[in-house]
Amino acid sequence: MADSHHNFGFSYAHASIPPLSPPNPTPDLLLAGAPMFARVFRNSPVGMVIAAPDGRYLAINDAFARMIGWSVAALLGRSPVELGLMSAGDFNALAEARQGPPAEGLPTPAADGRADIGRQCRLEMTGGDGRPRHLVGSSQPIELRGGAYVVNLFQDLSEYVQLRANLNQSEQRFYLFFENAPLALVVSNAAGDAIIDVNPVACRQYGYSRHEFLTLPMDILAPLLGEEQGLARHQTAAGRLLDVEVTTFDFELANQSLRMNALRDVTAQTQAAAVLRDRERRFRIIAQVSSDGVWDWNLVANTVHYYDDPITTEIPTAEELLDPSSAGPANAWLARIQARPAWQGAQAREAG
Repeated sequence: MADSHHNFGFSYAHASIPPLSPPNPTPDLLLAGAPMFARVFRNSPVGMVIAAPDGRYLAINDAFARMIGWSVAALLGRSPVELGLMSAGDFNALAEARQGPPAEGLPTPAADGRADIGRQCRLEMTGGDGRPRHLVGSSQPIELRGGAYVVNLFQDLSEYVQLRANLNQSEQRFYLFFENAPLALVVSNAAGDAIIDVNPVACRQYGYSRHEFLTLPMDILAPLLGEEQGLARHQTAAGRLLDVEVTTFDFELANQSLRMNALRDVTAQTQAAAVLRDRERRFRIIAQVSSDGVWDWNLVANTVHYYDDPITTEIPTAEELLDPSSAGPANAWLARIQARPAWQGAQAREAG
């Protein structure tokens, strides 16, 4: 009856099968007598390699070949360093992982030794297309047919690394925009009760340093972090009131839900609008109490607007106002102001 010996779950020696003697045994010959391990090796979705102690690849499963984009035939009988697949530094790191304890957070050897998976390390391999593959690998000794070998297991992290690189790129673009935007920007948590960051414009607009912003009490923070969009009134550190146009939107950065408030200072515009409204109000009052008529002539639209003319209730057209021979109410009104209207003087200057 065949005798078998297990060491960490990966040691097989059968009395009915003689030990191997060739230096480069074929994969089938190497795996003969260990049918269970052979099935796991060939069908595993994890890349697996059986190597000689000097690093030469003796058996390679399909998952590893697909992972790195090399053919099995091109890899057999040669070491990864010889192939240019892996640097000498990564090769040595993988060998050292075989000798060290498992990494923190990974399974530790069970009492019977079957759970020993060695220590994992990050590696970079060059794929068949010349592009790098980012892998995590572990290595452990294995006994097959009385010979000492090494089994390496690899998982492809290339997609994960690419996603992280894209995320970092996205974060870099965000912070480039954030730091240089001409608007005051305040980033808070999704609940809107704590400031995460502010840009330099916000510091200048409100008179707080970045550190002061992060430590402001909620009664001051609340107006800055409100969800309502539109016109709001805020107060600076010096007590000056600002009219602010608020735009709020939610976004995600580094898997964190955040909110950004863009706070545009429109104080100058609202003050100018208030002055204009006040002047219009006073003009209408003057027009209403005046004993003479007051009119506006819109040169762009060529329209005239009369304000409570006591001489006539008729509103002359722009053509009537421009016609010096017209006996309409406009001439009667103009005659009360001056003998020669200003527009006639302008025409005379242009003619001269």
